[in-house]
Amino acid sequence: MEAAPGPGSPTGGRISDAALENLVRQFARPLDCLRELVQNSIDAGSPRIEVTLGWKPEDATTGVLSIAVQDFGEGMDEHVIDHELTRMFASSKAGDESKIGRFGIGFTSVFAIAPELVHVVTGRHGAGWELVFHADRSIDKLALDRPPKGTRVTLFKRIPTFRRGEWQRDIEDALRFWCAHSQVPVRLDDGALVDPEPPAAPSSASPRPSADPFAAFEAPVPVRGRTITRALDLPDARFTVHRVEGEIEVWAGLGKSPVYRWYNGGLTLLSTTDPACLGDHDQHLAHLRFKAQYRCLEHTLTRDNVIQDDAWQAVVTVLERAARDVLAKVLAAHQQAANDGAPLGPTLAALATIGGHTGSLPRRPALTVPRLHGPPIGLPDAFELATRPTPLTAALHDAGHVVLHDTRELRTVARSLGHTLPADVADRWVLVEVDGIAAPVLDPAVRDLLEQAGVPSLTVRWCHIHGREAPFAIAKPPTGRPMRRDQLQASLLGRLLGVQSVWVNVAHPNVKLATQVGRLRPRVAAFAVLQVVFAMWDGTGSRRFRAICQAVKP
Repeated sequence: MEAAPGPGSPTGGRISDAALENLVRQFARPLDCLRELVQNSIDAGSPRIEVTLGWKPEDATTGVLSIAVQDFGEGMDEHVIDHELTRMFASSKAGDESKIGRFGIGFTSVFAIAPELVHVVTGRHGAGWELVFHADRSIDKLALDRPPKGTRVTLFKRIPTFRRGEWQRDIEDALRFWCAHSQVPVRLDDGALVDPEPPAAPSSASPRPSADPFAAFEAPVPVRGRTITRALDLPDARFTVHRVEGEIEVWAGLGKSPVYRWYNGGLTLLSTTDPACLGDHDQHLAHLRFKAQYRCLEHTLTRDNVIQDDAWQAVVTVLERAARDVLAKVLAAHQQAANDGAPLGPTLAALATIGGHTGSLPRRPALTVPRLHGPPIGLPDAFELATRPTPLTAALHDAGHVVLHDTRELRTVARSLGHTLPADVADRWVLVEVDGIAAPVLDPAVRDLLEQAGVPSLTVRWCHIHGREAPFAIAKPPTGRPMRRDQLQASLLGRLLGVQSVWVNVAHPNVKLATQVGRLRPRVAAFAVLQVVFAMWDGTGSRRFRAICQAVKP
């Protein structure tokens, strides 16, 4: 082998510490560098990529992890090594839309994991080269007798033995995140790390570990692992649609929450929940889960967004068509559920997701919605809302009102269709019924108290008033028909004189409490009920109440 040029050559010195630190800080996770190595392998024309993990123990507590990325592409010649590989931001791929990488920083990203050593074997045009990047970032270059096929990059990292499993999981997670849909197959062999030979316990008879732990690594073996990549799909969404327009491929649907994923060559450019990647199109696309693939897409240098250029705009146009397809699919599924008598909740929830983000749904024949009484019905112009069936909602239904099952999803859909929503029926209506149960236990005590007070002409009757916070007492007799609350309020005793019959609501909390007290102290309970009744009166009512007070005294 031939020795490398001296320290003054492009590959004989060091990569600038300050520049390198600024670069590696851009990676949210150090192992994101694996994406860059895979990307370089794809750009080199490799038909497959093999990632192999190795492990060599140093003693009982530490060992050396190796991460090797092998491709079978065009490799690198000496010019590429000297002027691109070891020089940050130098790239021969700039302006080449067939390549994924653009910025010339892919290889340098390997220093994000702070390796002890990086070993590169590559070759091209009949010449082979071996490079060693040391921990102090000095570089050695040696010529090989025979050129290898493609490029192999191996990172060596000394770690505690107990963290071996953690590194294995993180490496696989990084590969599955960045390379899940790579158009070039990526395989992972982690057998040496998952189930390695147990390290020998240290003893006085044991030989001392080698001063160079990396020398113990053998030549790479064929990958026996599993394939990381799979076809582009969207399994975590419902009502999915798939559109392919030219070189643009889009999957879109609805999920528990929106997620936006962008790809080039099947490699992840961006996976985010931040609608900033949608630009001014967020109103039409923010509700989606989608995956968008196009060879001309690029991420920003900081990797926190997709560059919003003509290529991005072309993808967004396809996404907007996909969003319309998703809506059409949801509407068709909703109508099918209505026809089949199936629950409408799931499709209403999907429509609410769309309408809640976009602010509107297209107007079309009345959307079928669930009622509290009777089968589903097309959403009418006028309707009532209630969360559960009650005698009041049944009476409204019998009187010809449409009472819909009030849910958050229904309200969102109705608003999106331009409807003004009424308040709950219990806030707008009441139903007064004669109480079918036996007269309350305090009824005799109330009649006796009225006679002793000299007001026998006033009759207290008992009814059940259905409605949220229904009045305690009214002067209107029960009719069996719903009444608007404003009509009921106009008939309160406090606004009338000379009323002969008072209807007291047995469902009111005060009456329920008085009934319990009445089992032990009937006169006190009767006084409590009449106190509220006469508190609504003016004039003669006040005088009558004073008479009752006198009658209650021992």
